Amino acid sequence: MLGSGDDAVSCIACGTDVPREDAREYDKHGDRWDRDGKRFEYLCKPCFRELAKQPRRGLEASLEAAGA
Repeated sequence: MLGSGDDAVSCIACGTDVPREDAREYDKHGDRWDRDGKRFEYLCKPCFRELAKQPRRGLEASLEAAGA
């Protein structure tokens, strides 16, 4: 179900509250098109622009192997 866009969301990077329509969805699994059973987090537009948009496949396994 889609929201009205009027809801305020909080940016996970800077904590700023912005209207949902002024935010970008962030999916920590890297697949925002598969929406079933997910709860999205949000980034304000300035933080989204600074986000590195690199592939994430295998990233978590690499971080765990490195002890992160």
